[in-house]
Amino acid sequence: MSLSGGDRKTLTPAGHFADNNHLHHTSVLARTGAGSISLQGVGLRAAHNLIHDEPHTAVWYQGNDLLMEYNEIYRVSTETAEDGVFYTGRDWTTRGNVSATTTFIMSMTSLTTAWTAGST
Repeated sequence: MSLSGGDRKTLTPAGHFADNNHLHHTSVLARTGAGSISLQGVGLRAAHNLIHDEPHTAVWYQGNDLLMEYNEIYRVSTETAEDGVFYTGRDWTTRGNVSATTTFIMSMTSLTTAWTAGST
């Protein structure tokens, strides 16, 4: 699910939202770099979503004044090692974002353990 909108130059919010969704097994074609929810812009919200069984990140975001709250997230990052439940990349202008009151990361799995155990 992809939300985009608003004006980052003027910080005008879009007001778009992803609310009360059950998202799972969504990364069929792209195993990485495509979270269940993508927020790109200003004044977007992802709330009250259930997200699980994803090989990479759950929420991919870039922008300003984004709100991610009251989501339940589990069994994500099952095939990757360099990511997080919420992922934004490396943009220093992405500011004013809030992740709050989220029940998450029951059994977040990563390949890091397997790589470390197999190294010599």
